[in-house]
Amino acid sequence: MRIATFMCVSFAIAATILVAPLRADTLSLGTNRYEGSLNGIRNRKISITIRGKELQYELGDLSGISLDEAPKLSEAEAARADEPKKSAALYKQVIPTINKPELKLLVELRAIDPTDRDARFDEAVALFLDVYEAAPTDAVWNSRPSHLPGAGSKMLDESARRVTGAIHEIKSDDAKKNLRKFLLDIYTKAGNTAEAQRVAREISTGIAEGTAVTAPATAVDPLAAALGEITAALSAKQFEAALKQADALLASATGENAVELLACKAQALEGQEKPKEAAATWLRIYAHYPVSTAAPAALLNAARIEKKLNDPAAKTLFEELLQKYPASKEAALVPRE
Repeated sequence: MRIATFMCVSFAIAATILVAPLRADTLSLGTNRYEGSLNGIRNRKISITIRGKELQYELGDLSGISLDEAPKLSEAEAARADEPKKSAALYKQVIPTINKPELKLLVELRAIDPTDRDARFDEAVALFLDVYEAAPTDAVWNSRPSHLPGAGSKMLDESARRVTGAIHEIKSDDAKKNLRKFLLDIYTKAGNTAEAQRVAREISTGIAEGTAVTAPATAVDPLAAALGEITAALSAKQFEAALKQADALLASATGENAVELLACKAQALEGQEKPKEAAATWLRIYAHYPVSTAAPAALLNAARIEKKLNDPAAKTLFEELLQKYPASKEAALVPRE
């Protein structure tokens, strides 16, 4: 009996030593929560292993993560909505501790928004480009930094350099075009009209200026080329000039050109302190181009304006944003009642 008891106890101790504790990472997709071992971003999707089986989900459905090996990540996730400074600092501590590239990309994706809202635009751009080059999806594109610093900021120069480098490295033509649009925003904000106009022409033709052309070049779209001038006027607070040019071009604009012109017009109207007209213009984007990547931001801007005016319509617009675009970064910015 003593020998048998000793053997049972020894076996139990050995089993305890040999069996490693299971990972208990979590993945939240909307209101659904899964436990398993997070692998990160694979094949442009979120990968998690649950009970030995790998499952993959769309990046746009992601609403939260935690890593058993990184307790501070949970703190960063908890603070991201209301305390961007704290959240960004915690993400910054966690990211260097993650050795697995696919998992690091997923955490970097989560870090973009709070870092951007903490006014660290260049750092947010660096995070965004890391993820977008690896996974050039609509969900990652929609997570791009949007809180551009003022003209003259060195962060704009550094960000322009990073985006230009990414344009040369990335393979997808659609992704290149998106990054050129981002670069146009940066140059416009910096007041660099010459570079903004150059990038606008490249967006229109798809050809980087200065490269050899073996086939007849596509004619430059005047609507796209004019966007650089309009955005430069907005940066210079020449709202009337921007408004007149946008209105003139909207008569014949369609698709994303029309979306960008409407956004310029709304900004010009806000600059002229015409909030009701500005809100109505933002809503035109949502109403006529609901599948545009700019639609959630347009709806959010309209709602914010109405809230400042104490208009009850704001609540309806915020609710519509949450209903129509629940996975967007704009939905996460809806104020809590």
